[in-house]
Amino acid sequence: MVQTTVSPAGDVCTDHNYGQADWRLDGSAIKYRSLSRLIEQRIAAIGSLLVIIVILLYLLSQFIPPLNEWIIRGGFLNVVIIVLLVDLLNRAIEAKISPAGLQVFDTQNEALPQLLRHLDDKDSGVAYLIEYSTATIRPLLEKLREKNFSINLLLFDPEFAVSDEQRGSIAHGLSTMRQDFKGYEKLTVKRYRTPASLRGRRIGDDLINVGWYTYDLRDEEVCVRGHNNTMLLADAQTAQGRKLRAMFDRTFDALWRDAEPVAIASAAPMAIPRA
Repeated sequence: MVQTTVSPAGDVCTDHNYGQADWRLDGSAIKYRSLSRLIEQRIAAIGSLLVIIVILLYLLSQFIPPLNEWIIRGGFLNVVIIVLLVDLLNRAIEAKISPAGLQVFDTQNEALPQLLRHLDDKDSGVAYLIEYSTATIRPLLEKLREKNFSINLLLFDPEFAVSDEQRGSIAHGLSTMRQDFKGYEKLTVKRYRTPASLRGRRIGDDLINVGWYTYDLRDEEVCVRGHNNTMLLADAQTAQGRKLRAMFDRTFDALWRDAEPVAIASAAPMAIPRA
């Protein structure tokens, strides 16, 4: 008899600890990205300050002859060139914030930094997510909460999970959310029962990120994969992005309409039926 199993990470059939190890790596990566963003912000601030100083020196030199002579003899043009290079670097950094067009990533781990970076400049908004569980999206959920987003989250119904391991993974994610999002009124969670297919996130009206759950047969077990599958990331205002958004919205609306609400604000854990 063929059995279907899904790991906590939604990708590996037999390695029960894969999700935990992956989370330690994600946590380190997030700390690195935070430090990287801090350095980028400092470079941008220094570049802006240098531009202002150059402009002021030039204006003052028109009225102060000694300063004008110093600028001519002191290699002021070299300073201007350095300032321009710093400004170009600043513009390159800013260009990374909002991905243009369509990007393809090998795995979710590659796409996630772009999503988090995109949220850095946001103060609020609405996010729509189709997920299997929350095992690999905790950094994204935490960032959305930090930015005061309204979160509409679809998770797979554990009642229809085919293994105790799968039920436990979904239940653990819900239990963690009840603790992390206690008192957060802008989170709505529903559980869907349709077999997992599309996964993805729409951040407001300007960013769409989609991937797929796929099924592999290994040693008479059907493995559901998602976390390690290719993901697409697009500006939702481009031609490519509008098409991806239309597909995502159709799927989300259909699942949301038939899905059952999950009480996250309640302290009592949801009962997970056993097969």
